[in-house]
Amino acid sequence: MCQPIDWVLRVVNTIRAVLDAKNGVLTLLIVVLLGGFAGMAYLYNDAKSERQELRTLLVEFTKFQAVQTEVLRTIDSRLTNLENNK
Repeated sequence: MCQPIDWVLRVVNTIRAVLDAKNGVLTLLIVVLLGGFAGMAYLYNDAKSERQELRTLLVEFTKFQAVQTEVLRTIDSRLTNLENNK
């Protein structure tokens, strides 16, 4: 029953030791960033499994942004034309 608590205390003590070192915060930040990049790479390259929700979401979101950008460009050009015609 105390095993999970011991594991958490070991992790907390390790983080505390890293933060007390000379460049501890920088080291911890680098570890967190690399872990995040590795996690995103794993999720994005999950093409071998049947679940490709993240890749599909990114493709759909990119297409939506392209359409939205084109609409905003059209609105901007129309407003510019109206301002110039005054």
